[in-house]
Amino acid sequence: HRRQRVQHGPGNKKSEGSSASVIDFRADVPDGHWLKNGVGQGYGWDSRSLDIIDVFTVHHTVSANRDWSELEEQLHVKQIYGQHIAEGRFSPGWSAPGIGYNWRAFPSGRIYYVGSIETVRAAVANENDHIVAVAIVGTITDIRPTEAVIEAVAQLKAAVDASLGREIATQPHRFYGNTQCPCNT
Repeated sequence: HRRQRVQHGPGNKKSEGSSASVIDFRADVPDGHWLKNGVGQGYGWDSRSLDIIDVFTVHHTVSANRDWSELEEQLHVKQIYGQHIAEGRFSPGWSAPGIGYNWRAFPSGRIYYVGSIETVRAAVANENDHIVAVAIVGTITDIRPTEAVIEAVAQLKAAVDASLGREIATQPHRFYGNTQCPCNT
């Protein structure tokens, strides 16, 4: 698959003042079917109007804090894709049609666009209809993320706001429930 490196945020729309390096990786981790016990239950994620999006949520992956080469990042995104489409990942007997977040952000500052903002993903229980979600790779519960990823996520957020034509709230995953995600730092 040919990947497109874009210097802007979602939906391939240029955002003024943004220089975040976002790699459109959706062709490498395509959405498929919802499956229940291996039987197709419908194709893909539900669609939504961009007008309903009002929160940018931040998560972390609870994985190793380390430097990643670009190739390692891409392989990791594919590994996460495999986990998310595995039966039982989100609900017993069910497998999701793709990655539950919209973006994956690495310590390098590279961000991978993995799920359309025009679809309802699976990032925050009972809130997915109105949020978009970025997952920072690593465990940042008590460790501050790299400056590169902090800056890249801030630029991504600005690009999302510009793409939507309005500023939306930013909330950590923990805002919505019983979790420490993403961090205390």
